[in-house]
Amino acid sequence: MSLTVLSAAICTLLGAENTAPPPTYSLDSGYYSVITNDRQLCPPVRDFEVTYYYYSRANTSNPKVLKINDDNLFTASGFDINLPTKIFVHGFTQMHTSIDAQGVKDAYLSTVDCNLILVDARVLFAGINYIAAAHNVVPLGEYTAKFVCWLVSKGMPLSSLELIGMSLGGQTVGIIGQSMQCGKPPKVVAYDPAGPLFTGLPIDERLDSTDGDLVIVIHSNQGFFGYPSNCGDVDFYINTNPYDQPGCHLVQYLLENSFDVVGYLFCSHNYSWRVAVYAIYHPTAFPARQCNSSAEYKEGKCDGNDLQYLGDTVTSSLVANYKVSRMHSIGEIYNYKLEIADFDMNCWRLLILL
Repeated sequence: MSLTVLSAAICTLLGAENTAPPPTYSLDSGYYSVITNDRQLCPPVRDFEVTYYYYSRANTSNPKVLKINDDNLFTASGFDINLPTKIFVHGFTQMHTSIDAQGVKDAYLSTVDCNLILVDARVLFAGINYIAAAHNVVPLGEYTAKFVCWLVSKGMPLSSLELIGMSLGGQTVGIIGQSMQCGKPPKVVAYDPAGPLFTGLPIDERLDSTDGDLVIVIHSNQGFFGYPSNCGDVDFYINTNPYDQPGCHLVQYLLENSFDVVGYLFCSHNYSWRVAVYAIYHPTAFPARQCNSSAEYKEGKCDGNDLQYLGDTVTSSLVANYKVSRMHSIGEIYNYKLEIADFDMNCWRLLILL
C-alpha cells in the first residue's frame, strides 16, 4: 500500500475529511474536541476550521467575518485600508472570545485606530490533543499567509501590518511571516511562543528572527510551556523564575481561584500576554537595558547600556546591536497594581531580561 493511500485511509478513519467540525464542547478553561483533525497529516485546512473576525473602533463588540477571496464580505466589513492592521492568533484550546484575544483587541482599539483581526482556529487548536494542535501550526500559518496576502491585494499596505500571537499562536505568526508570498511582515510579536514539540525544530517549522523585519518575543514560562531560548530579534524575559511568576504561587493561586488546577498550570505561561497587554496601555511601563546576564545587571554593570521597553514599540534602529550580539539585558524593578480587567495581582515585582 502506498504512503498516499495509507494517509488517505487514516484521514478517513479519523474523520479528518469531514466537511463539518467533529463533536466539541467548551469549558471555562477552553475549547475541546473529541477528535482534533491533524492537517499536517491530512491536508488541507478547511474553511470551517478557521474564521477571521474583524473589529474596528466603530465595531468593537460585533465583529464582521472575513474569508479568503470573498470580496463581498470584505466590502461589507468596512475594512479601512488607510489604517494599520493588527492580526492576533490565540493559543491551545482558545478562541476569538477567549480572555487573551479579547484583552489584546480591547487594548489596541483603545490606544490605536486600527483594523483588528482575531483569528479563530479553535477547531485546529482544540484540546485535549496537543500533538495534533501543534502539528496544525504550520498548516494554519500557511493558510493564514494566503489570507494576509489577499488583504494586501485588496489594498492593505503591507507596511502597516503587525502579526501577534500567544503560545501556539506565537509559533503560528512565525509561520505566517515566512509563508507570505507578498512580502515579509514588518513586525511580528510573540507572547511566550509554545515550547513543547517546537524546541529543536528547524526554523522553517517554528518562529524565528527571520520571519519578519522585526520579531519581538516576550517570554514568561520558558522551558516549560514556553520556548526555552531566543527566537526573535529582541527577546524579553520576564522575571528570573519562569515557573513561578507573581500571582502564580501554588497555594496562593489555588486559594484565590477556587482550586483551579488548570489555571494554575498555565498561570506563568499566560503572564506574558497579560504583561504585554498592560504595556499596550502603558508603553514605557517596563524598561530593559542591554546586558550580558542578570548577574551583571545586579552588579550594576549594565546601568548605562541601551534602554528598550517591553512591548511592540521596540525601535528597529537598536535591533541590529541586539541581534548581532544576541546579548541579554535586564530591566528595572517596579511595584504597582496591574490594571487589567479580571486580573488583579495587587503589588508585584517585575524583572525584565532582554
